[in-house]
Amino acid sequence: RGSVLPAGWPPVGVAEPASGRREAARPAPGTAESASDHVASARLALGAGRYADAVVAAARAVRADPLLVDPHLVAGEALVNLGRDADAVRELRQAVYLQADCAPAHLLLAGALDRLGEPAAAGRAYRAAAATVSELPAEQVAVFFGGREAGELVELCIRLAMQAERAARTKDMNRGAHKNTNGGMKGRDR
Repeated sequence: RGSVLPAGWPPVGVAEPASGRREAARPAPGTAESASDHVASARLALGAGRYADAVVAAARAVRADPLLVDPHLVAGEALVNLGRDADAVRELRQAVYLQADCAPAHLLLAGALDRLGEPAAAGRAYRAAAATVSELPAEQVAVFFGGREAGELVELCIRLAMQAERAARTKDMNRGAHKNTNGGMKGRDR
């Protein structure tokens, strides 16, 4: 639905956690489910296309361990697929705050920002995605992005960043032209 990738590419972020991410702690015997149990449920729901269930399970994981990246990433992707880009942006920004090199989060964030009409922010996020993808080991790129190579994904991100930056400049120019056509006055002041 809201994918930024070309048709035929797999969803982003369904993969197992990347190495280097903090793993969720297991609960003590006799206590409630762990954050990792909720993350696993969220991933399964996301992979099965049960996006609302994925969001609920991810929220439970965040309540259990708010410093985990994966629940924010899974919730962000599920929200994108539900067409709830504004909500997805919050989750994906939290994911990149917690793990600045989370390539899938940067890519999903860029697409959501682009669809929300924020091309300047989208351009920055596409560039961040390109930078983080280029730093990933090839096997992680393949897992996260359905067997694709880092080079082709970096090229796509840069192309999308340039498009978003052009759209931002056009938006700024149009905004400036609008101010000039009404004498810089708004509403009742004209």
